[in-house]
Amino acid sequence: MQKFFGQIGCRWQAYKSAAVSLSAFVLLLSLGVQAQDQEQEGYRNQRLLEYRNQVPVIDYEQATSDAVAELFAAIKAGETSLAYEGESGYLNDLLAAFGISPSSQVLVFSKTALKGRLISPEAPRAIYFNDEVYVAIVPGTPALEVASMDSLLGPVFYEIPQQADEISLRRHTSRCLSCHVKNFMTDGGVPIFMLQTTLVDKSGEAFSFLGRGPASTSATPLEQRWGGWYVSGFHGAQGHLGNLSFTTQPPHPENLDLSANGNRAQLDGLFDTSRYLTGYSDIVALMVMQHQVDVQNEIARVNYRVRTILAREGEISAERLAEESEDLLQALFMSDEITLTEPVSGTSGFTEHFQGLGPVGRDGKSLRELDLQERLFKYPLSYQIYTAAFDALPEQALDYLGRRIRAILAGEDQTEAFAHISAAQRNDMLAILQETKPALLEE
Repeated sequence: MQKFFGQIGCRWQAYKSAAVSLSAFVLLLSLGVQAQDQEQEGYRNQRLLEYRNQVPVIDYEQATSDAVAELFAAIKAGETSLAYEGESGYLNDLLAAFGISPSSQVLVFSKTALKGRLISPEAPRAIYFNDEVYVAIVPGTPALEVASMDSLLGPVFYEIPQQADEISLRRHTSRCLSCHVKNFMTDGGVPIFMLQTTLVDKSGEAFSFLGRGPASTSATPLEQRWGGWYVSGFHGAQGHLGNLSFTTQPPHPENLDLSANGNRAQLDGLFDTSRYLTGYSDIVALMVMQHQVDVQNEIARVNYRVRTILAREGEISAERLAEESEDLLQALFMSDEITLTEPVSGTSGFTEHFQGLGPVGRDGKSLRELDLQERLFKYPLSYQIYTAAFDALPEQALDYLGRRIRAILAGEDQTEAFAHISAAQRNDMLAILQETKPALLEE
């Protein structure tokens, strides 16, 4: 970039000395930016080409079959419609169509998204989600952003233009894969969802010494999470990086005083919350979304890797299957999840909404029950086992995961990765599965 603008500067001096008009310079700058955009698009297309060459069994450009595609198929067929309402456009009806609660709202103000130039601490990007779909909006911008978990393709990305006269759906492939991808050496990459954390200035730009920030996981300590995000709710003396922006370059995150930026019932006073559906960016919603993203990314990885091996070799050995599937198993059982040192509580109503979704066993127990005292969930086995993406995993992977889940819940596996699960929890989770997903326990 510096080289590019340096070249423009030299040319400007030449044109200036030759008394060329300012309009000529503006045209030259515009052409230069267009060339740079073309170069970036070439990089994105190169990423998609890598998918075609390295993961041919997964044609990422094929038609999607996720919840978003199903909704728009119904709209096209005249079976349903979405109403357009003022500044929020199609947002309210879209959330209702997916059963997404406004209480799931979380807010990010770092410029780390496709429309980063429009995002700032004064205009954060709102994200709403359910088990499979994420809907994002910056109020007043011309399109909604939607991401969804497709059973075969994994994370897929869309835009819905905010046009009152006609609703349409645009899918992004190479453009989003320039960021939303995780590489696996010579076997190509896998599309992923990401929650990044970084410290930003008052405009939302990341400070150079942190870059765009690392992607967090459920193993990331709270004090290293949510830089560039708003966070509402209570968490005691446990610090986090949320709600912070700086006029000058801040110290390294580990040297920050995090005693005053948290434990907020709502976000009034930090920015104008009246343009958003709620005044919250709920800490419990943030933690649940992080867990969900971790598991979905592992589901996508196993799906891509196992299908690729089967396509290349015709079969997969037990050893290779274990190697490819064990990380997903540990994500399902939340093996790397942090331990809370104090209770956590949200204030948006998300906790109550999420726990009420089910499925629930006859005794009222559910994998959605939250603990929030020492860990996120009361029962450390992910509700993502109920999703279509989990069920669509290759048969070999599902058989392996079923065997391992049965062994762990029966107490036959007491290794370190599952030592956090008590005998009572194993018994309860076994009973929950017997009533809500018995097929997973069948031998």
